[in-house]
Amino acid sequence: MRTKLLLPTVAALLVARLFASAQAWAQTPSPGPSAENKTETRRLIYQKGSDALRAKNWAEAERLFKQLWVEHATYDVAIGLGQSELLQKKYRDAAEHLAFGIRNYPPREKLETLEMPKQALLAARKHVASLRVLVDRPNAKVFVDDLYVGTTPLEGELFVEGGAHTVEARYEGLPAKRQTIDAKVDGEQSLQLDLGEEPGPAPLLVPATTASGPTSSGLETNSKKTTHAVEARTVALWTGVGVTAVSLGLGVGFALKASSASKDAGNIQSQLPPGTCQLESNASLCASLEDSLNKRDNANLAATISFAVAGAAAAATTVMFLVWPTRRTEAAAQVHVVPIATLNTAGLVINGNF
Repeated sequence: MRTKLLLPTVAALLVARLFASAQAWAQTPSPGPSAENKTETRRLIYQKGSDALRAKNWAEAERLFKQLWVEHATYDVAIGLGQSELLQKKYRDAAEHLAFGIRNYPPREKLETLEMPKQALLAARKHVASLRVLVDRPNAKVFVDDLYVGTTPLEGELFVEGGAHTVEARYEGLPAKRQTIDAKVDGEQSLQLDLGEEPGPAPLLVPATTASGPTSSGLETNSKKTTHAVEARTVALWTGVGVTAVSLGLGVGFALKASSASKDAGNIQSQLPPGTCQLESNASLCASLEDSLNKRDNANLAATISFAVAGAAAAATTVMFLVWPTRRTEAAAQVHVVPIATLNTAGLVINGNF
């Protein structure tokens, strides 16, 4: 009820203001003949719009002011258009145009004359929701329900009907950012859309080369390939050296163990006359002798396998050192060297790109 009583009052006051603006427009000197004709035409249309408002012909007033608005958006045309829309209960459009007129109201005009458009905007806002949309970069295009509404930074708030609306920000080269919001009538809500950082410039790609010339497998920076190649070759060589050293150490250790067991067996045999293990009195010494002989045999086998692995690792390391070039053109190699040492088998598994 309060809004209904407010609208006629605001309308009457705004009509008086628009009539004064039309008179002032008519008294403004024109810059030239062609501009004078255009200005005179606009002044006449503006006057007709004001007359339509006074005659309460809201639709005609809207048509005339919209004609001027499409040609050139000015604060006074926006106020007249917003008023005609407000009186027809086109609250969203009215709020948009009235807000534009208030934002662009020239400082030379009297501030008290701005009170009536502000009251009209308040009346329109009671029926719509307002959104303040913030985007993390300028010059992004903003859309509401797939309709373009402006480029960031937006001049002011956006007015929408109450309910769910989808707001989207678009920027060339970046994925669009969309968010759905439940707009509340007679309320103001803020919305932040972050598009993120732009992708950096693509790295300069040059053909990779080897000792035999350019490769055909792809493009990659030479410095990156050389670094990876050196790292892979170094890792492989040091791995081979490590396996060789460990295998030699194990071989020496098992050889010493076999020698110790052999000495123990010799000591026990010196205590037993030949062919006396069948006697029950010698059972303990015979068992110790058998155990020492088994330890000797097992240690000798383990030492043999360890020395074999050390030899294989040394040979593989030598081959890698001589054959593997220090500069590579392939992708960074990954090398795995795995020694195999059991009682029955011995070997070295080298896995990777060569």
